[in-house]
Amino acid sequence: MSKLKKEYTIKIDNYKITFETKPKNVAIKRALVKALWNSPPSTIHRLMDAITNNGSKIVSDTASYQKLGNIMRGEKFIHVVSTTTIKGVHGSTYESYSYKLNHDFIKLEMIT
Repeated sequence: MSKLKKEYTIKIDNYKITFETKPKNVAIKRALVKALWNSPPSTIHRLMDAITNNGSKIVSDTASYQKLGNIMRGEKFIHVVSTTTIKGVHGSTYESYSYKLNHDFIKLEMIT
């Protein structure tokens, strides 16, 4: 484990999930892991809705699309699984990414 990173653990269902990350924005990262745990690939808009509606007050007060995008691009435990081209308002287009947990970077322990 890197000196700049720490391990964080959360409980989801009957599992103890541990992931390694930098200490900044840990509440948002925990909310992301919970939102992506058993979900199909999700866009940033769906994830923002999930973490602000089901997350803590800290998450809903501090989360933004920019911050969420930066977090997801910088973490190994979240990865892009697909892209979709979306047509904008005035004929422009942009890429929308769908994200999923990368379980290779998550430690999982069954709680009995």
